[in-house]
Amino acid sequence: MMTRSISAVIAAIVISATHPAPAQSLLGEDAFAFIAIGDLPYYRGGTRQEHFRRLVDVVNAARPDFVIHVGDIKSGSSPCSDERFATEREQMNGFDAAV
Repeated sequence: MMTRSISAVIAAIVISATHPAPAQSLLGEDAFAFIAIGDLPYYRGGTRQEHFRRLVDVVNAARPDFVIHVGDIKSGSSPCSDERFATEREQMNGFDAAV
């Protein structure tokens, strides 16, 4: 179920990224667009950094006004270390929009 939900969100992002149109043209002058992400430690194959970099590229192509991260930057079994949080911050800085 979770995989289908994540796949649906990613598909929506990819579709909007391949047909970029400013939110204003669809929703009026004062409209804005945002993308919500989260629950990111779960993936199949490759590395987490590779998957996250692709997500950043897709989100940046969609040109949202901002990105909301709803939480869960690591699995429960991974350590809460300064190094881990520095890596997460570096990856989040890859977004062009405010996070």
